[in-house]
Amino acid sequence: MGIVIFVGILILLSSRSRSWQNNRAKTKHITGQL
Repeated sequence: MGIVIFVGILILLSSRSRSWQNNRAKTKHITGQL
């Protein structure tokens, strides 16, 4: 049971970090236009 929760948290963190990198790329693009 604990292992399943641990894997779920890992998947959440990896997907969140991926979206965070996308957001950083977007903000860099916006600041570059400014």
